[in-house]
Amino acid sequence: MYRVLLTVFLCTSVSADDSTKLPPIKALKAITPEASIFGAATRQKPLEIKSQKEAARHFSDRNLTKLIQQVDFDKQLVLVFAWRGSGQDKLAFDVLESFPEQVVFRYTPGRTRDLRPHTYTYVVRANVKYRIGQNRRPAPVRRPNPAMAKITDDPALPRVLLIGDSISIGYTVGTRELLKGKANVHRPLTNCGPTSKGLEEIDTWLGIGKWDVIHFNWGLHDLKYMGPNGENLADPKAENSRQQVDIKKYEKNLEQLVTRLKKTDAKLIWRNTTPVPPGCKGRVTGDSAKYNEAAARVMQKHNIPTHDLFTFSKDRMNKIMREANVHFLPEGSAALAKEVATVIEKTLAED
Repeated sequence: MYRVLLTVFLCTSVSADDSTKLPPIKALKAITPEASIFGAATRQKPLEIKSQKEAARHFSDRNLTKLIQQVDFDKQLVLVFAWRGSGQDKLAFDVLESFPEQVVFRYTPGRTRDLRPHTYTYVVRANVKYRIGQNRRPAPVRRPNPAMAKITDDPALPRVLLIGDSISIGYTVGTRELLKGKANVHRPLTNCGPTSKGLEEIDTWLGIGKWDVIHFNWGLHDLKYMGPNGENLADPKAENSRQQVDIKKYEKNLEQLVTRLKKTDAKLIWRNTTPVPPGCKGRVTGDSAKYNEAAARVMQKHNIPTHDLFTFSKDRMNKIMREANVHFLPEGSAALAKEVATVIEKTLAED
C-alpha cells in the first residue's frame, strides 16, 4: 500500500519590507518527510509545522538539514498534505493576483487504479494565505494530433521536412494536404522548442533519408521567459526571470544548426518567428523582431532565403491570431499553411 505526500512551506511573520523580497511560493523537490507524517496529514487537511523542533519529528537528519538551510521558521511554516491514490493524481496550485497573495491548491484525481506515493515541497511567503480549492476533473483523453502522424513516402515524390514549434504544428496538416501528390511532407514528432533542443535532437530529426526541402524555424521558445526554478512563461519584469535562450546564444545556436542543415544538401528555407501580440504571458511584444534580426544575420551569411511569416502575421494579427496569445486561430493556421505550401512548391520547382 502506498501513500502520496505533498510538502509545502508557508511563511508565518514577515515585515512589510521583507515580504517584497520573497516570492509567494517556491518549489522544493528534494525534501521528503518521514513516514510519521502520514498519520498526521491528509490531502484535504494539511499538517502545519511551525518550528525546527516540530520538523525534527517528521524529517530525517539529512532532510532536516536541507530544510533548515532553506526555511527560516521565524518567517515560515511547513504544510504537509499526505494521501494515497492513483499514480496520475496531481496537486497543483494557483497564485491569485492580490496582495498579500493567496495560494489555492487544487487536486486532480488520476484515472489509474494503482496506489502510488507523490511528494511535493514548496516554500510560501509569510503573509500568503492558502486554501484548498475544488477538485479538478481528470484531464480528458486527448486524440492523437494528426500533425504527428507518421508518413509513408511515395517514392516518386520529393521529401519535405518542416521543423518548428507549435506554430508549425498548427500548419503541418494544412501544408501536407495542399502538397498532396506533390511532396511527402514530414515533421519531427515533437514540438521542436528552442534552439537548445534543436542542437540536442537535430540529428534524430534529420534521420538518414534524403531531404529535398527543409523549412525551419526556432524562436518563440528561445525568447520566452523562465523562472529561477524552471517555471514556464515567467513574468519578464521579475528580477530573477530570464529568457530561455538569450539573443546572443540564440544567434550562435542558429549558426550551428544551419551548418548542420546545410550538410543535408537540401534546399533550406528559414521561416522567421511570428509576432508576440500585446498582453502575452511570459513573452515581450517586439522580441520576435529582435530575434529575427539576429536570425537574418545568420541566414544572409549562408545565403538562405527567409520566408517572412512575421510580416504576414503582423499585418493580419487581429484576424488570424488569438488575443494576447502567440498561437493562431484555426483559420490563421490555415492561412499560414497556404503560405508555407506556396513557398515550398516554388522552391521545389527551382532548378
